[in-house]
Amino acid sequence: MNNLLSYLFAAVVILTLSSPIVVFEKLKYKKKITGFQDETFLLPFEIMSPDSTYRMPKKLKEISGISHYKEKQFYAINDEKGNLYLYDLAIGEIISEIDFGKGDDYEAVTRNGDNVYVAESNGNIKVIDIQRKIKIKEINTSLSKRNDVEGMCYDPERNILLLACKGEVEKKSKNKSDKGIYFIDPSTQNTKVEPYKILNIKKEIDSLKRYNLFDNFINNINVSSRINHFAPSGLSFDPITGYLYILANRGKLLVVLDKQKATKGVYFLSHKIFGQPEGISFDEAGNLYISNESKSTKANIIEFKRVEKRHKSLNDVLNNGTGEYKEKDQK
Repeated sequence: MNNLLSYLFAAVVILTLSSPIVVFEKLKYKKKITGFQDETFLLPFEIMSPDSTYRMPKKLKEISGISHYKEKQFYAINDEKGNLYLYDLAIGEIISEIDFGKGDDYEAVTRNGDNVYVAESNGNIKVIDIQRKIKIKEINTSLSKRNDVEGMCYDPERNILLLACKGEVEKKSKNKSDKGIYFIDPSTQNTKVEPYKILNIKKEIDSLKRYNLFDNFINNINVSSRINHFAPSGLSFDPITGYLYILANRGKLLVVLDKQKATKGVYFLSHKIFGQPEGISFDEAGNLYISNESKSTKANIIEFKRVEKRHKSLNDVLNNGTGEYKEKDQK
């Protein structure tokens, strides 16, 4: 009997002492970046630990796209208003506003010099001269509402615009998982888009290695569900590497393509951090910014510094080692 009591006591002590360790490891795991990636690639951003989060004002509650201008300034659009906003993160204010047309379903914005391009979900693109503060041109592409344009970015190496669609691909496919990225040269009169890359994330991850992902039944169901729901909502080129970053609100994913259009990484975004990620952009130093429409979180722009710079200011970002990030309220 005494041996049995001693055994039970020892078991209780062991379980009690080990419990905090298990809980700590689970919490620590939640903060890790998870997904699939090529063995030669490492994501240069701590996407589970934002450096700064900037809340947007009411005019940008439905912020659907961003494009870096200079310093901490970004051009942004509201998906229901025909206004182009220049927002300064440093002072937390809209410093410029250009009325370029009637309200519509505006989904993406990008810039090349003094020209800013705003894309509608039906594929039409409005061109705005930011110096003269007027709309100077419209490009009615061959895309339509069924393609459902969600993202757009300018490719400075090829002088083309890329358009990411969350709807049907241009040439109908039997595979509903196929999502199209198309390009058009805005300097010509040709309005027909050409395919840049037809993405099927389910197939892309076959050549990648699991990264911080537990291989068990429940986790695999969640992974499969998010991969199957992939639909791009924004895209932008990293100015340091020339790699293309593709953001997806549906599935909450971040996909990275190299210059040869090969997939280098597919990463899962936290639902707590990314309420409704719609816009993505880089500054000239290669820091990453992602905008979220107002949903489970307030509308915001989140900043992620490149890893090599981020660790220098880590203590300024974290609150007493808790891993929570600071929010900067905006006017």
